[in-house]
Amino acid sequence: MKSPAKKCRRGWFCVCNSNSGHGICATVPANVYVDLLGLAGGVRGLALSGTQTFDPINSPLHAGIDGIDDLEDLTAQLASYQNANGSWYWNSDLPGPAASDEDTQVSAYAVLALVEAGRWTAADYTGAIADGKAWLLSMQLPDEAFLSYPGGDENTEVEGEALSAIAAEVGDPVGIPTVSEWGLVVMTLLGFAVSTVFFGRRRRTA
Repeated sequence: MKSPAKKCRRGWFCVCNSNSGHGICATVPANVYVDLLGLAGGVRGLALSGTQTFDPINSPLHAGIDGIDDLEDLTAQLASYQNANGSWYWNSDLPGPAASDEDTQVSAYAVLALVEAGRWTAADYTGAIADGKAWLLSMQLPDEAFLSYPGGDENTEVEGEALSAIAAEVGDPVGIPTVSEWGLVVMTLLGFAVSTVFFGRRRRTA
């Protein structure tokens, strides 16, 4: 068996192996480390797929979402965790949160989730989205990089997520092809064109 989990930033414990069969040995608080990141991802995924109702969530460790069975209520729960300054903490159950517990990645995904869910929910999250974007912009440094959290380091992945959230708008088209998808379309059309010319020439010279 591996050595006990080592303590990492913000008081949580790194992933390790244990006899329990779970990937995470311990967390502080005692629930899942990035629960709000998972909640934001769930809301966004449901909204992107147009799923407005689903089987009730079974999550005993997270009373706030336990039993929820529709996108409207799940989105409202995510929005309820937003702080007054527009940010979201990295965890929903911190006993004494500090400014350093505000999280750029979680806040970015929460904003993206509210943007997408706004297409399906009756509630208006325009103000929450604006506040979230304003907080994300406050994490931007003079060199245009973003802090992972107040007092933290820069992180390229988080910078991309923050910029995506800041640029997102309610009502943006859904399913815009990515660069790779456009490339596949172009290659397919080019293949058809080449085939037409090649076989056309063969038919004319036969």
